[in-house]
Amino acid sequence: MKINFRYFFCVFLLPIALGHDGAHAPGDGLKRPEIEKNVSTYQKQLQKNTSDLNALFHLGELFEKLGRITGEHEDFAKAEHYFRQILAFDPVHKGGLMGLCKTQLAQHGFRTGLQSARSLAEVAPQDLNALLLLGDAHFFLGNYPEADSIFNQAAARIENSGTAARLAQLFETQGKYDLAYKWMGRAYQLVPEAATGDGERAWILTMLAELDLQTGKVDSASESFKKALELEPEMHYAQWRLATIHMHQGRLDQARSILHDLIHTQERVSYMVTYGQLWERLNRPDRAKYWFEKAESRVMAEVASGDVGHMRELVMLWASTGNNLEKALTFAEKEYREVRQDVEGAELLGWLYHLNGRSKEGLPYINRALRLGYSTPRFLLRAGLVNHGAKNYLQAAYLFQIAVKDVPFVSETLLKEARSAKAWLKDNPGAISDQFKKANPTATLTR
Repeated sequence: MKINFRYFFCVFLLPIALGHDGAHAPGDGLKRPEIEKNVSTYQKQLQKNTSDLNALFHLGELFEKLGRITGEHEDFAKAEHYFRQILAFDPVHKGGLMGLCKTQLAQHGFRTGLQSARSLAEVAPQDLNALLLLGDAHFFLGNYPEADSIFNQAAARIENSGTAARLAQLFETQGKYDLAYKWMGRAYQLVPEAATGDGERAWILTMLAELDLQTGKVDSASESFKKALELEPEMHYAQWRLATIHMHQGRLDQARSILHDLIHTQERVSYMVTYGQLWERLNRPDRAKYWFEKAESRVMAEVASGDVGHMRELVMLWASTGNNLEKALTFAEKEYREVRQDVEGAELLGWLYHLNGRSKEGLPYINRALRLGYSTPRFLLRAGLVNHGAKNYLQAAYLFQIAVKDVPFVSETLLKEARSAKAWLKDNPGAISDQFKKANPTATLTR
């Protein structure tokens, strides 16, 4: 299962450049033990005065910082609790609204996050951070024209690491990797020199690493993840992605060491899935099954309680293994309808229609992503296969032709299916020429 970093972008983009107006957030520059110590201090302060807005704000910011380190929704939920308490006392408290918006988006509450961002924009219409959060909410929901307009408006006001990183993400979504690299590199250069910027630099390095993986530069990605961990040793996301690279390059013992420690620190769904895949590579199907079932059980419990934050991770697992494909499609439809309509959700939904033998129904979702310029190697191969399944042979041939060949981190199963479809097209040239003639009656098809 290959997970694009866009899925996690909402966790580590949000803090970039938020708070760089002269005062950093209380958790900036702190490591986990220091955060936990400060949490204890402010909780004692709050016990003495339950309406202490300063203590509430500090606790919210500290748990948000902890969430950025762990990636856990539980930490963001605790932060959200404190920000809501602030707003119960003061409904237009700028810091409370900003904190609420950030934690909602980090937990994949994109629609509620958009509502909070709009409330914040009304309270602080000239605040750059409020504008960026409004753009973030639109971006995560898949409202790309709105996000594009807002991010460019923000960049016109000031060029900092936050505006640069967001422009880079827009370009990555559009398949403009040269520009994505340019602006993400610019974001790194614009991080303040103070030690409090180490966490921000670490996150930007992970984003550069993910761009490397999209373009086949695996060794460069590995180095960037390592540099990120030098700056932020407890960054679980970078540890996990480094383990996936070790797996891909056959260093299974190193991957196992990282994942063993990581999963016993935090049983995140994506870590459990990767650990299961590692056990498959080690020829231990019993252990793989254990971790896959554990991941599935956790997500199903979350969905039953109304938390759909990790639902896509489970859908990706089912899509990669071929298990529960009907249920996977149902879940993907639900997420796309109720949570967000981003390009990766469109890709996944279109692909699941194909896997369920309903390729034509998947075409509108694939075509939406194509119109936006989305062009990761995995997506182009999937798009080609969906078109092939829908008997759009001319479009399938074109997509296979522009897809990058033998790019790392595309599953061998997907590559085999694409090769088979391409071989069929080669053996049946009339299927392509007939469609070309219908589309271009007076033109001549050349090969």
